[in-house]
Amino acid sequence: LVILRLPASSLPSLLGLPDWLVAVVLGGGLLLWAFSNRKFRASPRDWLGGLIIGGLVPAGWYTTGVLGFDDFEPIRLASLTFVAPIGESLQYLMLATGSRLGFAVCVVAGVVLGALIAALPRREFILRSFDSPAHMLRGMAGGTLMGIGGVLALGCSIGQGLTGISTLSLASFLAVAGIVLGSLLGLRGPLALPQT
Repeated sequence: LVILRLPASSLPSLLGLPDWLVAVVLGGGLLLWAFSNRKFRASPRDWLGGLIIGGLVPAGWYTTGVLGFDDFEPIRLASLTFVAPIGESLQYLMLATGSRLGFAVCVVAGVVLGALIAALPRREFILRSFDSPAHMLRGMAGGTLMGIGGVLALGCSIGQGLTGISTLSLASFLAVAGIVLGSLLGLRGPLALPQT
């Protein structure tokens, strides 16, 4: 944003409006858009899941900002994100005796354990592999592009899309626009898989 020479780093600052007003208008608009879909409204699993996942972002801010507050050993204010924390988790697994277990590593571990705990009782746990070498190459290429994109955008659809937008950061809106355009290109562009 400094390179773009924008006069502000957040949407409310750019518009000259109070933070709460922008949050209410944006949040209300997103709620109206989501609940305008009949299938979404009829599925408590979908809207309850969205409510829980959305609630995890302020819970993350509260955990690191209030519960984790320590004058003598300050920690960085953070919430949900997965690009850097996956790297931190791998580093923690390699050097656990020499590093501290932080919020980011706990979030990654919580997602893995939570998914396992949710899948086992419903008998939905399954190990999957690739159907063909071409499928594996597409997965590797996609994973590489997602990793590079996540690092360049300083976050993923969770880190920028949920956590970053919760701060009304202009950089997050820009990153999410890039994520959406990249997704559309992948789904409908020249390399899209044929619809079956």
